[in-house]
Amino acid sequence: MFPNKKSSKGVKGVFAAKDVERYLEDIMDLERKVKLKDIQIGQLQSQLDSVLKELNGQRKQLSKLDSTIQEQRGSIATLNVQVDELQGKTSALSVEKDDAMDKLKKHEENAAPIDESLKLKADRLERQITELRHTLERRDDQVKRLTEENLKIKDRLKFLKEEG
Repeated sequence: MFPNKKSSKGVKGVFAAKDVERYLEDIMDLERKVKLKDIQIGQLQSQLDSVLKELNGQRKQLSKLDSTIQEQRGSIATLNVQVDELQGKTSALSVEKDDAMDKLKKHEENAAPIDESLKLKADRLERQITELRHTLERRDDQVKRLTEENLKIKDRLKFLKEEG
């Protein structure tokens, strides 16, 4: 790099050309390494940007999910209140049903003798109705017979009046 110069004077002393050349090569190696590290840093920065973008998306999703969970917790609390109310109503209705069943049993117990006596009365009335029908039929027959006899008598009277 330095033609025909065997040594170069520096601030503190004299350096040999080989040393300067070696230092320059070391500097160039370091610059290459720095450039490679810059490239790696750029790649890592790109990956980091991608990961940060994904992280922000995940945070948004998490926020939405958290919101949804809060809404659902509110809905669950409301449903629990409704369940408690319905359980209370169910208990009250169960008590009412038990009372109604007790009353029904008492009425059935009281109705059994009445029912039996009503059946006996109904049977008796049915027999009476059947007897009355038969009596009416007999009377109907008598009325028909008497009406026919009456007509015959009227015809005979008419005939007798005409002859006499």
